[in-house]
Amino acid sequence: MQTGEGKAEEKFSSENHCNTKMATHMKRWSIAETRDLVEARFGRAHRDQVTPSLNSLADRLSHAQYHYEEIERLLNHFSELHLCTKPLIAVIYDEDESGRVDFELLMIAVAAHATACVLSLHAISDIAANATYHALGYSLRENAMPERDISAASVQRSFKDVPGHAPIAEVFSRMQSDPSYNIISALANKSKHQSIVKPLLNEDWTGSRPQRHEFRFSAFKYAGREIPEKTFNSVLEPAFELSNRTVIEIGNFLNEILADRTR
Repeated sequence: MQTGEGKAEEKFSSENHCNTKMATHMKRWSIAETRDLVEARFGRAHRDQVTPSLNSLADRLSHAQYHYEEIERLLNHFSELHLCTKPLIAVIYDEDESGRVDFELLMIAVAAHATACVLSLHAISDIAANATYHALGYSLRENAMPERDISAASVQRSFKDVPGHAPIAEVFSRMQSDPSYNIISALANKSKHQSIVKPLLNEDWTGSRPQRHEFRFSAFKYAGREIPEKTFNSVLEPAFELSNRTVIEIGNFLNEILADRTR
């Protein structure tokens, strides 16, 4: 994703490390080390149970980035075909209907990618909670939560008063209270349970904006909250950075805890 610090070049691999150039002060997280530490503490069978959730953290971030970059690619392609010499309104209402048809196809594809990007980002908190709960052996206890009840909120509550595990609860708490997460959560829940939030393609006629065309999420209402029209960039980029940072923080805390037998 494009940010003020340049293009993100995260390398997520279940066999290697999670890394970020958007937050260069942070350590890398070795997923392989987490798997090995889980096996050393709880055995091979438990490692095999935890591994899919650990890998899915990297996968979800990669999927979000893929969908975001596809939106950019689709817009660039449509612009090259139709918007170099004409305003958008002329393309849509031209007697030659090919432009209108391409526009309609563009909006279908962009809606699909934007929704998928939102859902991938929204899933990360609960996948991280599942991975953490299992990796630290909570699921092996007699009083383990039912699988359906494991979430970022429930794990945060379970960990906050546990010596040594409270820092992970704090990471979940910060994520859930972040404005970028709240917008993603509203978008995801609106899309899953009520209706897709339609994308808009906005065209600048003033010449004052660096990018003449930009996609936006339509204004919508969810859970009694009015959410105004927002650009894709202003919603997805902060949410991606938050998710990326959260995954690395939690991963490093997991490795510290698992390596320390007293915790």
